[in-house]
Amino acid sequence: MILQKCERGQREQLQAAMGCTRLGIPWRTSAEVGIAEECHVGSVEWCQQALRFAPHPNYYPYWLSSFWQRQIFSSPHGCVVGYASVFAKPALAYKTGQAKVYQPGENIPPYSICSGVVKFVQEWRYYVADGELLAAGWYDGNDEDEPAPDLDIDWPKRFCGAVDFGRIDTGEIALVECHHPYACGNYLEADECEAWAMWLELGWEWTLKRI
Repeated sequence: MILQKCERGQREQLQAAMGCTRLGIPWRTSAEVGIAEECHVGSVEWCQQALRFAPHPNYYPYWLSSFWQRQIFSSPHGCVVGYASVFAKPALAYKTGQAKVYQPGENIPPYSICSGVVKFVQEWRYYVADGELLAAGWYDGNDEDEPAPDLDIDWPKRFCGAVDFGRIDTGEIALVECHHPYACGNYLEADECEAWAMWLELGWEWTLKRI
């Protein structure tokens, strides 16, 4: 495993290094990318440089549509927002533009994925590898001590990813968004470093198989 030097933050590097050590996974830090077969832990750009590939995000997979709790739609040609505000973000790649709420009368850029606007009061990140939930941690909100909800989800057997769920102000649990299993922040406790390292390794292998 290669940890990007001075990029992802000391806590995540320590967690990954500790988890790798406990699992017997070799690791090192580097400012330069290695071969694609080596798991890389760092920024989106750095990891994609190693992969030599930039996958299209699937923020709102249909198999999680029961957790959407708002309308989801694509805007390949851009559009003008109508009577209600719309949240939109770039649909073709990660971290290539601003994700924001657009007000009525504003123009949504082309190649955006859009949703109705909801207010999340709590958020958790779920780390899934090969259809198994490895761990989950608090992400954002008003009570960092609240444990992640035990969700009744039949994860696809070959799915790997970081999946964010939250409680909206109506009390319902809703999908925030999904991410490919690389360049994702670590929101697990220190004693879950092995789960974090395992998720990084399995997620990288999963991504390589789909290039």
